[in-house]
Parts: sequence; C-alpha cells; structure tokens
Amino acid sequence: RPNIFAGYQRTRDSVANTTSGLVPSVAERGGDFSQAVDAQGQPVVLYDPATGLPYPGNQIPISPQAQALLNLYPLPNFAGNSQYNYQIPLITDTHQDALISNASKTIGRKNQMTGSFAVTSTRGSYTNLFGFVDATRGLGMSSKINWAHTFHARLHMNLGYQFSRQSNRMTPYWENRANVSGQAGIMGNNQDATNWGPPTLAFAGALTTLTDAQSSFLRNATNGVSYSMMWNHGSHNVKGGVDFRRQQFNYLSQANPRGPFRFTGAATAGTVGG
Repeated sequence: RPNIFAGYQRTRDSVANTTSGLVPSVAERGGDFSQAVDAQGQPVVLYDPATGLPYPGNQIPISPQAQALLNLYPLPNFAGNSQYNYQIPLITDTHQDALISNASKTIGRKNQMTGSFAVTSTRGSYTNLFGFVDATRGLGMSSKINWAHTFHARLHMNLGYQFSRQSNRMTPYWENRANVSGQAGIMGNNQDATNWGPPTLAFAGALTTLTDAQSSFLRNATNGVSYSMMWNHGSHNVKGGVDFRRQQFNYLSQANPRGPFRFTGAATAGTVGG
C-alpha cells in the first residue's frame, strides 16, 4: 500500500506601528508661509522666481495641480513639535496558507514511485501615512514525481519530472480606483489604469514624501525532466544521465510610471538686495 503524508499550516500576523510625519499646516495649505522658519529658527523669505522679488507677506499662489495633490495630505493632528505634526498607527496584515503532501509506493520488487506537491499562498496589506492601503498576493507551487526501476542487481534507472511556479502581484491603492494625475491635470506620465495614482513628491526639507507603491505582476515557472542510470560491476560504478529544464520569466512592471517631482526650494530662494 502507498505511504501518504499531508500537512497544512496557516499563519496570520497583524502588526501596528505608530508612525510620525510632517504634513503641511492649515496656513501652508492656503499658501500662507508667513510663519515659516528655517532649520535655525529664522524667518524664511520666499522669492517669486518670475520677478526675483519677495512674495508679499510670504503668501504664494497655489496652482490647481498642486492643490489636487495637496488634498491627499492629511491635516495635522498635534502641535508643539517642529519636526512632526501628524501621527497614526499603521497596520500591516500578513496571511499565509501552506499545503504540503508526498506519497510513495513500491510496485513489485523492481519499481518505486515517489511524488510530492506543495503550494503556498501569501496575502498582505500595507498602509502608509496617507492611508493608502497597498496589497500583495503571492502563490507558489512545486511538484515532483520520480520513478526508480531496477533492471537487475547491477543496473538501475531513475526518471523524474519537476515543476515549479511562483507569482507575485503588487496592487497599489490607486490602481483602477482614480486617475489622480489625470484629474490634477498632470499628463506627462503613464495614464493606464494599472498605474493610476499621484506622482512621487519629494522634498529637501522634513516634509513627508507623497508616494504609493508601483503596480507589478511577476510570474516565473520551471519545468524539468531528469534521467539517470547506474551500472555496477565489481568495484566499479558507472553513472550517466541527462537533465532538461525550461524556465520562464514573465515581468509586468515599470520602474516609475507615475514620475517624480523633487522640490529643493532653490526656485524661491534669494538674497535681500540682490
């Protein structure tokens, strides 16, 4: 009779980490930088790059594109710290199911059959400071079957087949949800639904970077056949065989389809009196 083993394991983890960041204040969201100070605590003067003159009262105009992206920033929820004014707990959930099985059977006195199969499914979700919940999905499968045959006491053969497949998908929060860039009037980046979302906004100062995960779908598969034969004669062993594998690598992703904007403050910097 065959020997059969099967096992199943389920894992579920949920982790909460309190995370802090610096977001625009209520005044700054309206273009009022009259209270802005530099790293040394000195008042900041902002210059109009079109005229080279200071903005009156440090009041700067907000473009429609900037306003649309500014709306993605949450409002501050505490004060009294120049480096942080927003704090929330971020939740990371991970679920994993794993199944493994194997079987073996002796057929007569000359044949031995063995086989195994395993599958692992992983799901996860990750939240960032802006409330964007990105999801990951992974599915891995592997199987193997082997036939061992004895022709006689000196001649043995092994024939095997192996298969494995691994897929991983990253689904950003904004994928197929809303074309943030298009609605904001930013048209220079990829407008496919899988790449919807805001462009990355990076700042030279401490302001939190606006970003979201990039969509990707990876699928790799391997099929393999192996054959070996061993011949014994006295004190000599002769073994030979062949292995063949076909591998597939399928990548569906882009490095940075939504594009970045980096702000250093150089455009509005200047010196009094020229």
